[in-house]
Amino acid sequence: CTVYDIADDASGGLFIAMAFYEGHTLQTWLKGGPLPVADAVAVAMQVASGLESAHQAGVVHRDIKPSNVMWTARGEAKILDFGIAQLGADPLRGAHAGTPHYMSPEQVRGEALDHGTDLWSLGVVLYQMLAGTIPFAGADTGEALHAILHVQPQPIAERRRGIPPPGAEGRPRAAG
Repeated sequence: CTVYDIADDASGGLFIAMAFYEGHTLQTWLKGGPLPVADAVAVAMQVASGLESAHQAGVVHRDIKPSNVMWTARGEAKILDFGIAQLGADPLRGAHAGTPHYMSPEQVRGEALDHGTDLWSLGVVLYQMLAGTIPFAGADTGEALHAILHVQPQPIAERRRGIPPPGAEGRPRAAG
């Protein structure tokens, strides 16, 4: 989303002044089940574009998830809540900042983070948009974090019919 200002308030705390958008979060949209493939790809591409801008500015969001993606009335995906974002070197190395089911392995291990952590989380969100469920489940936070590090997610095509295989869009058609 558009950030207008980041400054100190009168009590010495920081605030971020951002644009207001009408629409609904991706989390709300997902309550209706998996998205059509074209919609999921459109959302993912727009979020990836927004992340590219943030990353070029040296910002890592660290909490990409459906409730932090707004789908505006104009049909645009906007990334929300930069409250735990980092600028430059990870100031919270060793701390688990983020939402467990969407954390990258580096976040789970408490390692220094870069833009790759946001791309991992976007991949989790894309999986959820297509499959209707998150790839790394767990009854509690510990199980979810263990799954991220040690469990291979079920292929989306096994969870939902009609998902094209990886790279299918770019394959040349056989002559004949």
